[in-house]
Amino acid sequence: MTTLEHADERAGEQSTDWRLEMLEDLELPGWFIIPAGQGVSEVEAWADDVAQSVLGVLTPPEDGSIADAVRDEVDYAVGLAAEADALVAFQAWPVDFPVSVVCMVSVVAGEFRPSELGVESRVVQYPAAGKHLGPGVQYTFEREIVLGEETTKVVSVLFVFSDGETSLVLSLSEAQGAVCARAVPGLVVLKDAIGLRRRDGVRFKATETSDATAPDEWQTEE
Repeated sequence: MTTLEHADERAGEQSTDWRLEMLEDLELPGWFIIPAGQGVSEVEAWADDVAQSVLGVLTPPEDGSIADAVRDEVDYAVGLAAEADALVAFQAWPVDFPVSVVCMVSVVAGEFRPSELGVESRVVQYPAAGKHLGPGVQYTFEREIVLGEETTKVVSVLFVFSDGETSLVLSLSEAQGAVCARAVPGLVVLKDAIGLRRRDGVRFKATETSDATAPDEWQTEE
């Protein structure tokens, strides 16, 4: 279980003009803030702690195969976060087996469009609002990938808030539909808990975009 009260401090370590603010007192069980701007030994200690915490819920630690799978998930999340330019990143464990998703909270210049991701997917969009952010859009992506000899459908979710000059993007990494569906409620809680403030004190407030006016379904192209 991870409290989010210090997430804004972690985000403040990033090189950005924007600072994430936690404006609600909340906890998200199974969500862990991935450390940023720390040394190898600190990150390794964090990874050990998370793996042990997850194993304590999933299965006895002596089950080596599960332990390896959990540690692989943790290491993958750390690597994904290290490559991203995010204000803050979380690893979420939404189901009772060793599968996780990574949540990123990122600021991008301009009005973000899902087509910028460069991945061919079926996309469904819905209006969505953030309690402290204003109007936004939820994008749900679905596509099929080949794993070994099987084809599997994977899903990812984005919440996007934009004022026309800056966009705040909350994303869940791709996962099987059931896993993603269990993680989305945590993402909803997060979007309603955070605010964004520029270093000069100006608070971010999204404006309504054309994508935020009605549900829609469409296809992205590579």
